[in-house]
Amino acid sequence: MSAINYEIERKAEELQELENRVLSILPTFDEYAAEEPDGLFIQQWSEPKCQCPECHYPMRRRNDMILASFPPLYEYQCMHCGRIEYLTK
Repeated sequence: MSAINYEIERKAEELQELENRVLSILPTFDEYAAEEPDGLFIQQWSEPKCQCPECHYPMRRRNDMILASFPPLYEYQCMHCGRIEYLTK
């Protein structure tokens, strides 16, 4: 084995070892969700709030985004056709 191939193999092993250490530090999704205090986790979309004006399927409000207008506007999206509306609350 040439010196270059040996060095590449050694670096690949070091990288794999580092990756394994990082992955062992991170919690699993279930552990992470169990640690999250109630009330602080904001879901991206709300439960259905109103009907879409086009197809009459439910629309959900996006909870993690508020437009900086007065009054503030919230993004609503239809669960069926994808239509987006901006409404106050």
